Amino acid sequence: MGAAADEFLHKLAAPLKSEEGSILVLTADGKGVPLVKSDAQNLRAFEEKAVRPGNRRISTVCSVYSVDRNDRTAEDVVAGLFRVDKPNSELRPDRPISQHKHLMAKLPGQIQDLGDEIVRGSILALSLAAREVRQRRKENQLLVRLMDGQHSLWSDADACLSDCSSGNVIDILDIVHVTGYIGKAAKVLVRGEEAQEEFIRERLLRILKGDVHSVVRGLRRMATVQKLSKEKRADVDAACSYFTAHANRMKYGEYLAAGLPIATGVIEGACRHLVKDRLERTGMRWSASGAQAMLSLRCLKASNVWDAFQQQFLNPSLLRA
Repeated sequence: MGAAADEFLHKLAAPLKSEEGSILVLTADGKGVPLVKSDAQNLRAFEEKAVRPGNRRISTVCSVYSVDRNDRTAEDVVAGLFRVDKPNSELRPDRPISQHKHLMAKLPGQIQDLGDEIVRGSILALSLAAREVRQRRKENQLLVRLMDGQHSLWSDADACLSDCSSGNVIDILDIVHVTGYIGKAAKVLVRGEEAQEEFIRERLLRILKGDVHSVVRGLRRMATVQKLSKEKRADVDAACSYFTAHANRMKYGEYLAAGLPIATGVIEGACRHLVKDRLERTGMRWSASGAQAMLSLRCLKASNVWDAFQQQFLNPSLLRA
């Protein structure tokens, strides 16, 4: 069934264009899967520096969906992230709903016609996502590529979507990861939880209004004036390097004015319920083939095409027809 699910994902038909939102979004992220030792040894770990070394191998989860534009201000975003007084759903009751959210997830593996060479799961997953983008994208429709700062994801997206990346494409860095980096810097620059939260809010608001470079200069100046130790300075430098490297994807003032999404909640949630909640239970170790089969099946379920797949799987004549 897992093999059939994988084939079904490769041939998934595009939804009706009349049911799509005005913007097409491609988003991706990685999540580790614990494998049995023998299979882990056969699959190369592509990370430059493993955060959790051992028998985990990174599965790449991608999603393609459409959504209508959503007008909001920098203040709205900050309020939503910090849940001021009310939950986010009450803050933005008219928030547009994602349409036809299709998911695909791949562990490292082989590409047909390339022999025994093992390639990153991001290449495999983004190749599927690129196929769907080509199928679903309307003429001159805006494509938003929304991810965190992992360089390999962006380079693999460029490679897989080379024919889709020119004209009317906007790359956006996930604002939640940006907030996390500001938070780490705040912990070494400011004392007290209330002061730290105010520090994060103020810097985040400035970044959302397009003031990235002055925030970077300010963080570096504070670290120098306070004469932070090398260990503490590392958190500030990490934030500054992250912002500098991705400044061209942090034009949030323009993105918000255009009603574009700036957070990867869709893919973060998918990584949790698709991978973690099923494949990372206590004591679990998977074969690579078993893990991939489970990922493919759960992608079908999460993409709301489970019933169509079951009809085809139980009635092979439908496939031949």
